[in-house]
Amino acid sequence: KVAPEVKPKVHSQSTAHAKTGRQRKVLIADAVAEFLLKVEQKVAVDEISGETLKSKTITLQRHMLRYLEEKGIEYSNQLKHDTFDDWHVFRVDEAKSKLTRNKELGRIKDFIDNHLIRYQLAPIEVVQTKKLVPLQKVRKDELTANPRIIREDWDVLRDYIRKDFYREGLESPNLSVKYWRKLFYVFIITMRHSGCRPKELLALKWKDISFVD
Repeated sequence: KVAPEVKPKVHSQSTAHAKTGRQRKVLIADAVAEFLLKVEQKVAVDEISGETLKSKTITLQRHMLRYLEEKGIEYSNQLKHDTFDDWHVFRVDEAKSKLTRNKELGRIKDFIDNHLIRYQLAPIEVVQTKKLVPLQKVRKDELTANPRIIREDWDVLRDYIRKDFYREGLESPNLSVKYWRKLFYVFIITMRHSGCRPKELLALKWKDISFVD
């Protein structure tokens, strides 16, 4: 009798490293691609939204990889506890809001915690540090402000409100749902083009508006 052929199991690069029990290095660009593939699989089973995938992709591939390239960092074992200390300086011209930059750092930490550290691809000092990403404290007045939104963030917000949130309201048999969703859409668009804070827009009266022919 001829023994059946046994096909070898193929593991991903990170999984193979995890099984060795040793910290290994990989190209960070490859690790990001593999991480995003796993996120995409979660989208496919409705565990997370497609917008979450989009925001992670933009932060990691467009911004983080460029930041690390400027730092001369290509491999996962080159990361240090203070690698991201200059993130706010690096991003301040494009992302004026502290809240936006903090969210970006949150996505980076998610990638490091749930991929590099999980599969033993990060140096021990990165594993042990408690302040890998330097979040900036956001004041209460900054939370209610209407700071400059970078184009990519605005595109995500506008598309969701217009294509999903607003259109779903139009299909609702409940007239109040249609009304309030349309009102919210107009509210967001007005804030975007006027620069008003939410409180300022809510307090706006007809007498405060000058109409120009």
